[in-house]
Amino acid sequence: AHVQVSPAIPAIPVLGALSAAACRFHRYREQNGYEQTLNLYFVVVAESGERKSGAFRPVVKILSKLEAEDFEKIRDSLNEQTVKRRLLTAEQERAELDRGLEIESELANLTLVRPLYNLDDATPEALAEEMSKHLSVAHVQPEGGSLFNLIRGVYKKTKASNFELLLRGFDAESSSVHRKGREVLRLKEPQLAIAIALQPDLAGELLATPEFSDRGLCNRILMCRPRSLMGSRKYLGAPLSFEALERYEELLRVLYRAGPEVRYLELGHSARNVFEEFHYEREAMLKESKYAAHKGFLNKMNSFVSRLSALL
Repeated sequence: AHVQVSPAIPAIPVLGALSAAACRFHRYREQNGYEQTLNLYFVVVAESGERKSGAFRPVVKILSKLEAEDFEKIRDSLNEQTVKRRLLTAEQERAELDRGLEIESELANLTLVRPLYNLDDATPEALAEEMSKHLSVAHVQPEGGSLFNLIRGVYKKTKASNFELLLRGFDAESSSVHRKGREVLRLKEPQLAIAIALQPDLAGELLATPEFSDRGLCNRILMCRPRSLMGSRKYLGAPLSFEALERYEELLRVLYRAGPEVRYLELGHSARNVFEEFHYEREAMLKESKYAAHKGFLNKMNSFVSRLSALL
């Protein structure tokens, strides 16, 4: 209310950051043992001038604050590890075989990494690098152009789209990324959470690109285009609720610092009955020809509902 936009616009970064924090050590689980990660992809479509930056800013600031807090806690240890890595690498270059193997093992145990709670640079190289290091990676940005450039493939000279990381990051699918002249990156169950704003022309291009639909990228995105309030906004909006922000910040702090045991979230009896009814309604829709163009998205609905249920 303080920036006078549709509630859907600030809801996108709130849910995106929440999913990034929760997915680290929480899973949704069904009675039969089937599990779902909690990371989600959100896109809000809004024109220029819709105050997207103002709506995203409180969440982005919280993520930056938490990242800085956790970095300070391990700053000295990180510096010590950097020095040790440098010394071991130098020794490895002149070591005999047996000692060289020992050093390789020691280097592999230097696993401390700098916290990253919101990735600014959405190039393929940066995204792959960070997804190989962290339990989850969030990209919460009011201007989604850089991420759109990634999936559109503008960083490549060919016309091939470059969005394999987004497909794998949604499903937490382990993979390897081969880089020319550099070591292979191992992505172990990578979890990517996205919350961005796109202007209508870019969102339209995303939805209209056959390859994105054919590969299932569009079906992994929860997208909304809320009603614009431009032309009816007051001179001053309502005051920002600092109490609500503090509660949300503390929730993210608890979730980011949870673990290492994974906590499983399950539906109660009544909720499971409702979910079962929803499942059969959705299955019936898949048989109808009028929904033929939306079968991919309908097939993802159970996943969306289960992940959102666990988050909320």
